[in-house]
Order: sequence, then C-alpha cells, then structure tokens
Amino acid sequence: MKKSIVLAFILLAILSCNSETNHKIENKSVPNILVDEIGNEVEIPQKGSKVISLAPNLTEIFFFLDLENQLIGNTLYCNFPTQAEKIAKVGDLITLDYEKIMELKPDIILMTIEGNQKNQYQKLKELGFNIYVTNPRNFDEIFKSIISIGKLFGKEKLARGKIDSLDLIVQNVTKFKKNSRKAVFLISVRPFIAASKNTFVNEYLKKTGLENGVFSDKINYPVLNPEELIRIKPQVIILPKKLKNEFEAILNENLLLKNELRTTEIIPIDENIYFKPGPRFVEALLDLSRKIR
Repeated sequence: MKKSIVLAFILLAILSCNSETNHKIENKSVPNILVDEIGNEVEIPQKGSKVISLAPNLTEIFFFLDLENQLIGNTLYCNFPTQAEKIAKVGDLITLDYEKIMELKPDIILMTIEGNQKNQYQKLKELGFNIYVTNPRNFDEIFKSIISIGKLFGKEKLARGKIDSLDLIVQNVTKFKKNSRKAVFLISVRPFIAASKNTFVNEYLKKTGLENGVFSDKINYPVLNPEELIRIKPQVIILPKKLKNEFEAILNENLLLKNELRTTEIIPIDENIYFKPGPRFVEALLDLSRKIR
C-alpha cells in the first residue's frame, strides 16, 4: 500500500514538471504582439534590435526617444537631426532599394500611411519583414504614434513624459487663439493644391484659431483653380516659403486673382517642420501662432 502511494506521488510530480516545462516552452514560442495603427499584429522586437525608418517623421521620433543607435537605415529625406543624414539610405518615399534593405537585415521596419505606399508595404511583407505602420492624422495621433514606438522599443515611460511637455505647449497655444479667420494652406502653386480639413496640416489652422476654407470628404489635398480660390476669399494664405516668389508671379499673371486677394495676408512657412507629423509639429505650431498675431 505504501509503495503504491509513493509511486503515485512520484508520477504526479513527473506529470507536474512536464506540464510546467511544456507551459514554459509554449510561452517562449509565443512572441509579444502589438497592434499597429492600421490594425495589423506586429511582433515586438527584442532589446537592441536593428531598425529601418522609411519616413522622415519616424526617423525624428526615433531620435526624440533616444533610440538612434538602433537605426541602421532610413530615406534620402531623413535629414533631421543632422546625424540622420549619416545613416545608410534605402531609397526615398517613392522608390525603395529592396536589395539594400535585405542586405541590412532589419528586425523591424517603420512605415507611415502619410508618406509611404501600399505596394511598398506589400512587397516588404512578401519578403518576410516585420513592419509597424503609423497613421497620424492629427496632433493626438502623433502623440499616439510616439507612445506606440516607445512601447515597441521599451521607451514608453520616456515617450509619455516628453508628450506631456509637448501637450502643455499645444494647450497654451490653443488657449490664446484669436477669432477665426478663413485660411487656405497651399502645398503647391502650379497647380494650386491645398490641405483639406481631413489632414494633419489642418491641425495647425484649428489650433491657432484659423478656419480652413477648403473642405473635401474624398480628397485630402484637392486641386483648386483660381476661380475656387476667389470663391473661398481667404483672409490668410499659408504656403512654403520656397513657393512665395512663384505665387507672386502667378498673381502678376492673373490680375483678377491678384485684385481679389489684395487684402489677403500671405504667410510663408518652413515646410521642413510643418509637413512632418513628428515631434517638431509643436515648433511649427508655435511659429504659426506667432506669425498670425
């Protein structure tokens, strides 16, 4: 009887150990998962993993979170901070060097809906890469992207702390916004292409008390003809400073348009900080706030 009891305990112990071992193996085989901003599951990379950024704003976020040592590749347009220019280039926003990307062997690739293309994502997926996609459409979603990248690379606490500081600046700017004036934010002048209310750029207008005169449900950046610009009658036109001389030339070619816009305030801006939905958007917001005052 005693032998039977002893054997039963031994068998129970063996089964228990096997069960615990199997459980550990199962846990080890299941990677940590984070859902990206387009709803796809992404494997969280290990500490010190190698990363490629395929957009300037993502590169800036990486430096913002002190993760630049893990960055092994980025694009030709990733030029801020200056250290980003020294990192291996894997193409631009339109054309990627897939051979170079494969040669670098990244553990994860960062992409964005705002700048990268769907066919690039599909090609990289076919090649077996782990990809995280961001989709910032407003300031809150920029914060979300920063926190998500922080989670991916073990910097969530740092990300949240830095975001608190940025958010405080945004709140202060919003607090002092003036009465609304109608504005058009041009990103091109030949032809006129403007940011609609569904874009990240529209946030600059909203937060500084300007009303966007361009609205499109289907097109984020619609083309406007001169007649549409006259119909909108903007009190403010914001455009990249490199386009200011060209815009003035167009006005001299179209005297009707020039006459209709004679009282419109023209505000040239630095597109390098305004058009990248990364941490420097606060710098751009402060700049516009000062200029419209």
